Amino acid sequence: MLILPTDPEVVSRIITSLKSNKSSGHDGFSSKFMNTLKPALYKPISILINKPLEPGNNPANIKIVKITPIYKSKEKN
Repeated sequence: MLILPTDPEVVSRIITSLKSNKSSGHDGFSSKFMNTLKPALYKPISILINKPLEPGNNPANIKIVKITPIYKSKEKN
């Protein structure tokens, strides 16, 4: 899987495209809040997205995965 870096303009367009009638996500930030602060947010957000993609800059905890099986029946064998 290849994840390409993004640029501030793409982040800005994504923030603009957020639907204002939707409730806040798990982070508690509404789309109205994000759009209001977009001029101050879109560049730092793009840096936060791109930093882990730089060579040699992969935090160890991003490589850890937790797999939880979801059983379809009562048997767990």
